[in-house]
Formats: sequence, C-alpha cells, structure tokens
Amino acid sequence: VASQMVNPVHALAANNGVSDNNGVIIELPTVAAAGAATVSGTLVFGIGTQSNNGLASGVTVLTTDPNTGYITTNLTNLNQNDTQSYFDSGSNAVYFVDGSIPNCTENFAQGFFCPASTLAFTANVTGMNNQVAMINFSVGPADTLFTTNTSFTAFSNLGGSAGSSGTGTFAWGLPFYFGHNVYTAMEKVDAGGTTGPYFAF
Repeated sequence: VASQMVNPVHALAANNGVSDNNGVIIELPTVAAAGAATVSGTLVFGIGTQSNNGLASGVTVLTTDPNTGYITTNLTNLNQNDTQSYFDSGSNAVYFVDGSIPNCTENFAQGFFCPASTLAFTANVTGMNNQVAMINFSVGPADTLFTTNTSFTAFSNLGGSAGSSGTGTFAWGLPFYFGHNVYTAMEKVDAGGTTGPYFAF
C-alpha cells in the first residue's frame, strides 16, 4: 500500500492555540568569498504566527507555480530565461546551464564550475505575482575553493552545471542562503498576509 509523505512542518501540532506550520524561515550569516569551516544559523517555524517570525518589511515575496513550485530566473549576463527555477537549501551549489564556464576536471570537484577566476552575475527572479527581485551572485573556481582551505565546507560562490537535461533550470542552492533570511511558505495557507506557496527574502 502506497503511503503519502506529509511535510513535517505542515504536520506540526498547535501550541496554545497557535500553529507554526504555514512555512519556515532559514536564517544564515554571510560567508566570505574563501568559504568557512562551519556555519551556524536558525530554522524558524511559522511565518507571521509569532513575534519572532513576522514577514519582515522590505522583503520581496515571489509566489510560485502552485503545481510545480517554480519561479523564473533571468540571467542578464546570458540573456537567458530559466522558467524552472527554485530555492533549495539542500543543494550545495547554485546550479544552472552556462556552456561558457569550464567544468572542473578533477575527480574531487566533478559537477562544479571551475572558471579561471571568480565570475560575477546578475539575475532577476520573477514570481507568479510578477514581483521581481534582483540578485547579484558569483561563481568561483571550485577546485581552488576546495584545496585552498581543505577544512572549509561552506561556500557562498560555489556553482555547478545543471547538465544538458537541465536547460531552463536554475537551482538557487545553499550559497544564496548565506547572508539572507529566506522564507518558504506552504501552499494554500496564509503566511504573513500572503497565501502560499511563495519564497521571500
């Protein structure tokens, strides 16, 4: 018999009549260009349900496709629209397609980009609600990042190829989360005055 997996956040029980199950906020500090050995942050349950999880003023709310969770990323450097874009703290790099950036050849850096020097990019990310957030990010040579400080495990400028089958995909992975408070709202519930699903930062 097939079982349906329930998101553990959505399954949180109410406490004193308040349910913190409409989303989460991931709060991580900035990481230097060279990386860091460790990073400590906070996972906050609920959005707009407690005094510590309100939707901060000035954040941009990007509603997603309710069926796929996708938004659109436009890479201005490449004049490229990636309609299958999403934010994912479980991805260790920012993944997209760019045939002009060399891929790493070393076994320990397979799947990552290895440009000759750090590259700077600008992207406009658009939600289904037509709200737009501009993001500046960089991609450094993964082989150098991994070997300069071998104890480092967190990198803010790690990028990788989404592969030939990833055309149209842009995964805003963990490097984006460093230095941002990123809100992820569940679908069909009010989260700080806006109905999810959405990302906000």
